[in-house]
Amino acid sequence: MSGLKRLMIATALLAAPAFAAEPVRRVGIDVQPYYEVAREADAAPRVAVGKTYDGLLASTKREDILAARDLILAKPELVTPMVLMVLAIRLYDVGLRDDAVFWFYVAKDRFVTLADVIDIQKSGMMQAEEAVRAFATLAGPVINSYAFCDLARQKALRLKANGTRRSADILLVAPHKKYSRYYSEQDHECVEGVLLITTDGTNIVNYPKQPSENMTRKHQATGEWLKPTVRIFKNMRNRLIRDGKIKSGVAPSYFIEGMLYNVPGDQFGVSYVNTVDKC
Repeated sequence: MSGLKRLMIATALLAAPAFAAEPVRRVGIDVQPYYEVAREADAAPRVAVGKTYDGLLASTKREDILAARDLILAKPELVTPMVLMVLAIRLYDVGLRDDAVFWFYVAKDRFVTLADVIDIQKSGMMQAEEAVRAFATLAGPVINSYAFCDLARQKALRLKANGTRRSADILLVAPHKKYSRYYSEQDHECVEGVLLITTDGTNIVNYPKQPSENMTRKHQATGEWLKPTVRIFKNMRNRLIRDGKIKSGVAPSYFIEGMLYNVPGDQFGVSYVNTVDKC
């Protein structure tokens, strides 16, 4: 997974205001057909993400929510991003805010990892994609408003891999717009990016949308061979680091992506062995 793609998704999660005047006590959202908040503050929400977890995640007892988390930790391989999103919401509701932040980004990262290796549209998983985006858009401002209270948490969350899922560094960022013209909300021109505020107060602005769109166009132009090839090269890089052949940081992901982006499209195809050899 590229750092650029992580930044894009983080931007979507923070599309709404990141801070609230008063602390939010619960995440009051509906994402059909998976989750519906209880209309009474002390009542149980409706949960439909999987029979194994529905009863526990719908409980108003903290110990039941933790029991659902423990079930997920015991067998994480087949857990869907929707289960993880609901877990994050319910952890927040019972006061376990740090855990909620952690699992919110585990859910997001799991879906993006899935989207890296399969074609969501062709695989018939568009409903899942829409649900994850809805969870991120609706729950993101609440959970991020808590995370942003701590700049150390804002700078980076270290997510440990579950099962075969790789570790990921997640940067929490805010939307940033560079205007070239502004007369009104309806009449303006700008380039959209993201803003990261480091622990020493430094502002770092990045524009991940444009490179991501370029990579998507190139991926399609190669007959959808580019992204899997990028993953192969990154796995090769990781193996070289583990074996002590190269130092960490010598071949960052954006260097690998840029290198393969510049390979002519007719060099991709036939097989991965053939593609890697030509690249």
